[in-house]
Amino acid sequence: NVNVPLEPKQPNDLTLADVTAQPDTTPIPDPRPVTTTTKTAEETFAREQSYTLNDYFLARGFAVVYAAGIGTLDSDGVRTTGDPEETTSTIAIIEWLAGNRTAFTSRAATQAIPAWWSNHAVAMTGRSYLGTLATAAATTGVEGLKTVISEAAISNWYDYYRDGGLVIAPGGFPGEDTDVLAEETFSRQLKAGDYHRIQVKWQADLAAITHGQDRKTGNYSTYWDARNYLKNVKNIKADLLLVHGLNDWNVKPRNVNNLWNAVRDLPVTKKLILHQGQHIYINAFRSIDYTDIVNLWLTHELLGVDNQAETLLPNVIIQDNVKPETWHATDDWDAPSNPTRVFNLQHDELV
Repeated sequence: NVNVPLEPKQPNDLTLADVTAQPDTTPIPDPRPVTTTTKTAEETFAREQSYTLNDYFLARGFAVVYAAGIGTLDSDGVRTTGDPEETTSTIAIIEWLAGNRTAFTSRAATQAIPAWWSNHAVAMTGRSYLGTLATAAATTGVEGLKTVISEAAISNWYDYYRDGGLVIAPGGFPGEDTDVLAEETFSRQLKAGDYHRIQVKWQADLAAITHGQDRKTGNYSTYWDARNYLKNVKNIKADLLLVHGLNDWNVKPRNVNNLWNAVRDLPVTKKLILHQGQHIYINAFRSIDYTDIVNLWLTHELLGVDNQAETLLPNVIIQDNVKPETWHATDDWDAPSNPTRVFNLQHDELV
């Protein structure tokens, strides 16, 4: 219920140290021994629907990988909505594709299967939650991740569900929060037998999420700090292609704006595309050759072709908000050196 009165908030004396999340120091189990190795998987699956950009690249000789997240159908674990465990489960797949982690054909974990078809160069792409996972993965500096194409992605979950101490919701979903999203995406419960075994643990973990998100005060806390990828941008080694809608009321543009400002001085190649749409993909836009842009980008990043993608593509491409199907190129966005205009009742002055 979002129709509740606002409560007066009491000031506190918390410091940065008080709200900084600490890393999990639980010991990692020893690696499981490998008895045999195969190149043949024991299971196959068919995706329910295609992402047309991925199909575009399949036809051009790239491999496309769809990976299940922690707590999703046929996986292990539970959903955690953006925390480090979710990031760890994401980069494990990148490590396997890069030849740095062992994968097994079944839960028996006896027969290993390498990504023998991979050239060990990995890109991640996707919109919304998928782009968010790509951003999170990049901030770990995981080896093998050459680039991410983050579209409409969250860079800080606090900036998605909170606003300066106020409890807000992504556009179109009043009352939604991290616990609701965890429950919504916890697709392991679609298998009754599997869910029965972990129901007690899941309900306890879900209650912890509800408590941690703290809808009463809306304060920034260790809970939200653990879900803030911006504090780890110094680890990024992958090149970045960031795409966002300036009218996105789901993942608001400040998520990409804050990320862009945070990585401005990093020694990686970074590009930004800002369109006038909402929470959408732009690979079907007729006014910009987005698929060609990404083809140029990935051919350079994953295949090592010296096609000058890093210089041919403008640093920032912005769709005009007045003239239909018009785009502009610029060197930067929201830079400290940008000119600003100050208005008052008497006159305006360009600073």
